[in-house]
Amino acid sequence: MTIINRKQFERHYLPHVEKSNKTLVWKSPHLSYMLKQYGSTCDKFPSGKYDLVIVDAPDYVDCPGAKSKHEKKWIDSAIVWVKDGGEFILRLGGKSCQYLSGYSYLNIKEIVMDGQNTIIRGVRDKNYTSTDITYSDKTITQDIFETPILSYYDEDHLNILKGQPISDEKVVQLRHNFKGQNGGTLIESYNHNMSHIDHNNVLMITDGGPWRSPWKLEENPDTQTGCRAIILDSPEQVEIVRSYLKSPVIVNFIKNVTFSKTHGLPIHTKKILSNPDNIV
Repeated sequence: MTIINRKQFERHYLPHVEKSNKTLVWKSPHLSYMLKQYGSTCDKFPSGKYDLVIVDAPDYVDCPGAKSKHEKKWIDSAIVWVKDGGEFILRLGGKSCQYLSGYSYLNIKEIVMDGQNTIIRGVRDKNYTSTDITYSDKTITQDIFETPILSYYDEDHLNILKGQPISDEKVVQLRHNFKGQNGGTLIESYNHNMSHIDHNNVLMITDGGPWRSPWKLEENPDTQTGCRAIILDSPEQVEIVRSYLKSPVIVNFIKNVTFSKTHGLPIHTKKILSNPDNIV
């Protein structure tokens, strides 16, 4: 864990604090200490709504009271104190970027990649147009509600995201508890939902959890892990898509878009990756 350094603080936090009438430092005592050294005042305990809420909770810092999705919980727990039209600056683990598209009431103005962390600056309003994303070697402008955020800039990876998703009717979610209780196997779920589909034309990919190599039904029929079944036109097409998904380019892309965590890959992105029409 690395707390924010003075150069970052002076660049990303201090100018906005100096313009704020009322600032809350949310569960980041070292920020309070830094502000005091610069002669700025702030609240450490919330009282009403604020013009500015700031946080420094880098990667692997658990959000108090949260059992999972700590990056999202940090966002939720901080912005609740931001008044309408107020600003927030959050330095969090990079995976927090995966959750930002779910906040339609926030205007995310700037994202700065900071190694395994990211600095997010925005306003609590709905007047969103675009976000400036700064990487180590490049700044781009992106609609984060349309295109997932990458942890590092790669034009080839951005081009992958421009592909067309496979049609919804060719993607079936197979849950291991399809009978309403845990314990069902993949083949039981398949027979329950897709018995009319030749399994030789189907490729299985990860549903939730960490991404893993795609597989065919006969290779792991008794697993109790849910998955997405991708219906393709032929066994040959299954192998083409499977090889593509296992290629170094796609493995690196998945790490990039998931901030090296490999889990949390959006289903829309999975549909793009699974569409044979996108494979050159």
